[in-house]
Amino acid sequence: MEYSGADSAERTVRVAPLGNTEPLLRSMGYDPEPILNTVGMDFSDFLNLDHRIPYTRAARLLDHCARTTGFDHFGLLLGQCVPITDMGVPGLLAHSASNVNAALHDLVRHFNLHDQGGIATLNTRLRYTAVGYAVASADTVAVDQICDLCMAITCGMMRSFCGADWNPARVELTRKPPEDSQPYKDYFRAPVVFDSDRSAVVFANKWLDIPLVTADANYHEQFAADAQALRQSIPNSVSLEVRIALHSRLTHAAFGAATVADLIGVHERTLHRRLKDEGTSFRELLEETRRILSCNYLKGTTLSIRGIAHALGYGSTGAFDHAFKRWFGQSPRQWREWVGKEQASSTPGYGPAAM
Repeated sequence: MEYSGADSAERTVRVAPLGNTEPLLRSMGYDPEPILNTVGMDFSDFLNLDHRIPYTRAARLLDHCARTTGFDHFGLLLGQCVPITDMGVPGLLAHSASNVNAALHDLVRHFNLHDQGGIATLNTRLRYTAVGYAVASADTVAVDQICDLCMAITCGMMRSFCGADWNPARVELTRKPPEDSQPYKDYFRAPVVFDSDRSAVVFANKWLDIPLVTADANYHEQFAADAQALRQSIPNSVSLEVRIALHSRLTHAAFGAATVADLIGVHERTLHRRLKDEGTSFRELLEETRRILSCNYLKGTTLSIRGIAHALGYGSTGAFDHAFKRWFGQSPRQWREWVGKEQASSTPGYGPAAM
């Protein structure tokens, strides 16, 4: 019974969002060098913010920082220091876009140029828009820290777009409630929902039409050309578009191949054909998404098995139980208990560490 290591193999992320790890640790009274060395990093990794590191290494760094300092909201603190322009070409595109709506679409569309280990999502409904993030593997540690980091960055981004007084309607986090929720309330200045089936910053649609004071058509055109050039080295993947659509819609809307095909702008037959050309299928991608989310829910939240089954779109807990046993050879409840014991025996929990 183990995680599938292939989930996160060879996926990388730009080091920029972690760039303030050293000064943050020092401000807490910790020497960052041994902490970095523990996960195979050193100060030179942060000299170039475009430097890419394995996604798993970035996750281990966040995990080790949180455990060493005893701050289970370390990711939240780190995310408050990251400007949108640190997100590379996707961030520069968003920064120079005409309005908030265009900026968010730019960021989500090109997000994998910055981060290959997670999926950025954008979901607009009748009254509210949700900007979200999901870890795209089942074997990643510190999912709570990663999501805290990304939602803090998202909230900061929206305040850079809409003004420092901007507040979301609510923030949802795929993590267990922390011992102290006050840092979350202080930063987000909005209701915070823990144990959620998604990590997202939710706000009223009226903000989408706000023009950006940083809008610059010439720079935007240049950054779009840069994005296109970067994409030439990355295979054009409809699989990624399907994964984004599934993570956006799976837990909150009816879905299926026809719905996803419509979302990404192709005919359903074209979707199936292109996925076949890439060596996969809609059914396989749907199962992959459910498997990854189920693991992250079970190990990172206290959501009930019934709640997880519903979030994954299963008609009953029995159907979820059957699928999970096929994946891992045991029931979701047994797997959660096993993971809890493994975590308790191999690593200490968050708590005050010796200074």
